[in-house]
Amino acid sequence: KLGEPWTIKGFIQKADGSLARDAQFATNPPDLITRPDKSFSLSVLLPRREPGDALLPYLLVNYEHCNPVSIPLPWDNDTKPEFAIGETKYTATRDPAGHTITIKPTIVLEPAPESEDK
Repeated sequence: KLGEPWTIKGFIQKADGSLARDAQFATNPPDLITRPDKSFSLSVLLPRREPGDALLPYLLVNYEHCNPVSIPLPWDNDTKPEFAIGETKYTATRDPAGHTITIKPTIVLEPAPESEDK
């Protein structure tokens, strides 16, 4: 299946409000742009949906010392995936005219619990 080019955009920050400039987004090849205002944009190829495809594509975000984030992405204009990090609910909205997917509100990366080596 060949993919269609889409741009995923939104805002991301650490729980203390600081910039998460080095957050790792799982894409190949990486085409991530992060800005000082905490916004990001990322170009990806999303596969065309086939009848019987059950799973949504996901964007995975990792940042040092923070819990990883898994964000479901919409297949089509009728799919409105929602996800939560802690108490905050998020949405990924698809704009077919601009071929963009916008994630709102700002993704907040929560610190990972410290592990104790014994």
